[in-house]
Amino acid sequence: MADIFQEVDEDLRRDQYQKLWQKYGRYVVVLAVVIVGATAGVVGWREYSLRERQAEGARLAAAIDRARGGDHKGAAAEFAGLARDGAKGYAMLARFQEAGALASAGDAESALRAYEALARDESIDIVYRDLARLMSVAQRVDDGDPATLQSALQPLMADTNPWRHNATELAAVLALRQNDMTKARELLRRVADDAAAPNAVRARATELLSGLPS
Repeated sequence: MADIFQEVDEDLRRDQYQKLWQKYGRYVVVLAVVIVGATAGVVGWREYSLRERQAEGARLAAAIDRARGGDHKGAAAEFAGLARDGAKGYAMLARFQEAGALASAGDAESALRAYEALARDESIDIVYRDLARLMSVAQRVDDGDPATLQSALQPLMADTNPWRHNATELAAVLALRQNDMTKARELLRRVADDAAAPNAVRARATELLSGLPS
């Protein structure tokens, strides 16, 4: 009889986990991608002077506006053109924007290939290669192999990595997907309690923690 009650309890817990994932999983991933992408853009704009490349800056801004207007395929094509013939800084930013536009257009496979190509490109700074690795994991968080993705996130979660908070957040999402509530709670608590984490990331971690079943 005790075994029956245990099975019922496990089924109820599994149902809770699935509902939690359905409610928060994509929400967390999308916001993480937006924040990481915005951070990359800010850093990139600071490193490369608009005054030196006004025409390319205008092209990039126009493509971004096009993407914001909902024409993701058209924007992706414009970003691809700038990635081919733009100066190094603008080309790199355009490659990230192209990958994001492809993802928004529903072409997840092409977006993933774009991020993986950036991650392998040793001509760009390691900070951006790590960002591309993070984004490639985000692309696969819903249906990729959890163990493989967790392994990919491990080096990004190091204390010295600038993307550690976003990587830890994604690792928590993967734990939720696997119904590993203990690990998810531990990872989210790590982010929520870290004063160095961006406020938005800490707020999301805190919200997710409050929604976990006790």
